[in-house]
Amino acid sequence: MTCTRWAASTVALLAIAVWPVASIGADQIAWHATFNDALASARRSGKLVAVDFYAEWCEPCKMLEHETFPHPDVIRAGATFEWARVDIDRYPELAMRYNVQGIPNIVFLSPGGELVHRAVGFYPPEPFADVLSVTAPLGRQLDELQKRPDDATANYDAAMTYLALQRPAEAQPLFEKVLRTTPKKHRDRRIGAVAGRAACLAFSAKPRKALRRLRPLLKRNPSGEHAPMLKWHIAYAYFRMDEFGRSRQAAEALVEDHGESRWAGRAKPLIERAEQLAG
Repeated sequence: MTCTRWAASTVALLAIAVWPVASIGADQIAWHATFNDALASARRSGKLVAVDFYAEWCEPCKMLEHETFPHPDVIRAGATFEWARVDIDRYPELAMRYNVQGIPNIVFLSPGGELVHRAVGFYPPEPFADVLSVTAPLGRQLDELQKRPDDATANYDAAMTYLALQRPAEAQPLFEKVLRTTPKKHRDRRIGAVAGRAACLAFSAKPRKALRRLRPLLKRNPSGEHAPMLKWHIAYAYFRMDEFGRSRQAAEALVEDHGESRWAGRAKPLIERAEQLAG
């Protein structure tokens, strides 16, 4: 759910006031007074910056503000970011800089202001908390990757994060590099990279091909550390094929078998959506 109408506005300076400072406490997100304040704080803390691009007329933005941001899970996950809000009608130049085409649009930036990730549209609290938890280490991982571009661990960590963020175009070449640089004796990492490479197909309009690769991997590794990830992507591949009943069954099995895993948490909204579409 997004809004795309733009209102006319005077171009503002980039040293801008974005949002009044909220009182900082454990029961709310700590918003910085300005975008530049958030970046300055990130340079000191090393955290990513989360920028909420919104508009007063945007109903999904209001839902995000009143339903999602105050949720305890979001507040806990959000503690690992520096936060700012930007009204696109008042500050269109900043919105254009980060290619904000629909709102709400949460843009995640490095301390230097480079784009790391974005979340577009309204998110309920639990899925948004998951996005925050997955995105938080990405800045550090990309720094490590820049310093050690041929290191298998650096490539694997970044690839797994990109996969969790459903960004197969970035994940797949990193998984390929992991397989080229990881000795065969490191079996778990190689299995993870093969599984991740196959899972990328589910997000690349090739869900049937993904299933042909994922199901044999799961059969060979039914209880290994990568089993929850394999099961989630199998459920998602069925969903992409409009086989909503099988998608729900696969996701429910994941929750039953791995109820404490992050992938089980991600399966719950998939179950709900598959039930809705199955009628």
